[in-house]
Amino acid sequence: MAFRLVGALAVVFAAAPAWGEHVETLTRANFDRRTSESDMIVVKFYAPWCGHCKAMAPAYEEAAGRLLQHSPPVPLGKLDGTQEPEINGRMGIKGFPTLKIFRKGIASDYGGPRDADGIVNYVLKQLEDTPVSAHGASSDQTSPLYMAKLCRDQTCGDDEFPLIDFDQGQNKCICSKHPCWDDNGQVHTCLLPDFPHLRMLYKEDGRLECSCSKNGAYESKFISHDKCSGHHCSDDEFPLLDFVPAENKCVCKKHPCKDLNGVSHTCSDPAFPLLIYREDTNPDGSIKQVCECRKGIVHTKSDGEL
Repeated sequence: MAFRLVGALAVVFAAAPAWGEHVETLTRANFDRRTSESDMIVVKFYAPWCGHCKAMAPAYEEAAGRLLQHSPPVPLGKLDGTQEPEINGRMGIKGFPTLKIFRKGIASDYGGPRDADGIVNYVLKQLEDTPVSAHGASSDQTSPLYMAKLCRDQTCGDDEFPLIDFDQGQNKCICSKHPCWDDNGQVHTCLLPDFPHLRMLYKEDGRLECSCSKNGAYESKFISHDKCSGHHCSDDEFPLLDFVPAENKCVCKKHPCKDLNGVSHTCSDPAFPLLIYREDTNPDGSIKQVCECRKGIVHTKSDGEL
């Protein structure tokens, strides 16, 4: 009988959750894939020797188990920063523990409490505030540009701020001006008729360079600076710089409006030179593809005529 009792206890203990099983362990082998493919995932960057990290571990584990029961579930992960210095540098990790929230490859800082209840409540609030394009019925539909999907249903009608962009700090889509319209107080314009379109390029160190091109293109600082610094598209056929979250890489693409369902869109009015591609959600959940010409600011005097 005693032997049977010990065996029964062994079965009970084997079925109990193992410590830490709810928190995913991330390494260089799966970090980019998990953060890019997840609608939302929280990652704790830690060090094994860090006392604060050890103290936080039970609350983080409890929160992970509770959030996995939510619909939709929100995974919590951890990454040993002492083993992954390249990822640390790329994510701007300055100390341990640091928590970041990733939405389809987009990182934002965690600004909530560190106890289990606080983590759960903060993450669920962030889930409610996630842009509709990042989750929901229409999020899996293919978009030719990442920004169009990320900022679906966003439109920018102000001539001063005609470009759709994404602000990582605020975790929301915004309307912005072209960075070359205010380059540390310098205004750039393009006056040559063969090269009328203002283009921006961010170097690997984040420095902005402005130039003129014969091809007009919708550009965002989020793609050009935050995701793809150092990348530039010079091919006339593929002038648009874009980011592919699933592959975590930057690519050059054709402008979707050059051949949208067999129709080629152009902006022939010099007062409305910005060819914008964006998407709206129809009442039935389908996606409406929109091409439109936006008014660029007309400068009568420039400190940086190109």
